[in-house]
Amino acid sequence: MELAIVDDLASDARTLEQTLTGWLADNRLEGSITIYRDGGDFLRAFTPERFAVVFLDILLGDGKENGIDVARHIREADGEQLIVFTTTESSFALDGFSVQALDYLVKPCEPEQVDAVMKRVCKAIQPDTYIEIRSGWETRRIPLSAILYAATVNRAVEVHTTRGMFRTRMTFHEAASQLTDPRFACCSRGVLVNLDQVQDMEGQEFLLYSGERLPISRAKRAEMKEAYTARLFLRSREGGL
Repeated sequence: MELAIVDDLASDARTLEQTLTGWLADNRLEGSITIYRDGGDFLRAFTPERFAVVFLDILLGDGKENGIDVARHIREADGEQLIVFTTTESSFALDGFSVQALDYLVKPCEPEQVDAVMKRVCKAIQPDTYIEIRSGWETRRIPLSAILYAATVNRAVEVHTTRGMFRTRMTFHEAASQLTDPRFACCSRGVLVNLDQVQDMEGQEFLLYSGERLPISRAKRAEMKEAYTARLFLRSREGGL
């Protein structure tokens, strides 16, 4: 996930960068953040589909173009780019409707504000996340939320879901490359578990809501405990528990 901050005030940009960096770490997401000090520098670097979201100061002080002008240039090049305005007063954010801004942040950007906005960003860029697998003669589209776990069995991968089990001829590496969402973790050799489907961690096992139990390798126990605890915290904060 690549993010851009366009703000002529270095202190404001740095504060937002630090908050976003913390949010990405808390949510176990990979990301990079680039700061631009004026609209011209940003527009010269901008290309469609490069940034997941652009945090754009409405009142840029370079004397050339304000944030709304920059946003109009973005819209001309990319009608789908997510834009979040940053502003000192919420009244300025009304101008953002003309360029279809996703949201706005009032400075100083508090962590709670950033959390709410980034959740909207994630939903916007991944409205219905799924994987596609070939099972038998059919290609099946399986939502990530429906997957309990995936396990290697006899040179194939069995994907266990709330709708049943689907067997597909792929390597474990190929399956893992499709399940890079932070809710999935490798708890033992050849097994990927959906941490959102875990009811409890009992010793060297995960107890799933389905009643099934998955072994946790001894070498991964500390890592799985940390990952599961972090996921529980995130779900509780989102009201998912």
